[in-house]
This record gives sequence, structure tokens and C-alpha cells, in this order.
Amino acid sequence: MDDRGNVLWLESSGFRRLTHCEFVFADGRESVADRYLERHGVRYTPKLVFSLKDERRYVLIAGRIHRRKLAAFEEAMREMRRDMPLLGYRDYDGFCSRAFKMLEEEKRKRHPGRSGRNARQLRMSLGK
Repeated sequence: MDDRGNVLWLESSGFRRLTHCEFVFADGRESVADRYLERHGVRYTPKLVFSLKDERRYVLIAGRIHRRKLAAFEEAMREMRRDMPLLGYRDYDGFCSRAFKMLEEEKRKRHPGRSGRNARQLRMSLGK
């Protein structure tokens, strides 16, 4: 499995950063993640659901969760990543890697002066 994981962590700003974590994760079009998150008792607030050009099997979901549910969210994402190939999404890790690399490059283009802490916190590896 790729070391990138299936969750891209974003830096929160303002007061919400004390109580919430913001993320982008990859999901199948059939909302596979909902089953795993429900099983772990995690509710999240989706802010944006989008897909990449020419990609029909997956969507990227940007949202936020409460910090107290962070461990349960990470466990649900780990289980989902492990099971995706068994559910027929054999190229899931490759898609996550390509999509998050593209998003990181876009962020660097838009905010060239931001590096260091923001860049290090941008992603977190799950599934090792």
C-alpha cells in the first residue's frame, strides 16, 4: 500500500481548529465510507463532494469532524482502505495517490510561500 493513505488532512483556521479537523478522503460513488463511519459512530460534515476529470468510480469528499472522534475516524478509514480492493475497487490506492498528489501540487501553486508546518500537516498516512 502507498504511504500516502486515503485521507488528506488540511490545516483548519480560526476557532474551529481547536475543536474540528478538516480532511479530504476518497470514496466510491456508492458511498462506501458511510458504512464504515457509521459502524464506528462517526458523523462528519461534508463541505464539498467532487470528482476528478475522467474519473467515474471515485469521488473526493472534503469535510470536517470533531476532534474527539478523530481516532474512530482514522480506524474507519483504515478499515475502508483495507477492504476497498475486496469490494472491487482494485485501483483505490493508486487513485488516492494520484488525487492527493494533484491536490498538494495545486495547493503549492496557489500558496507558494506556505511551507513547513502546513506542508508537513497536509497529509497523514493510514493503513501501515
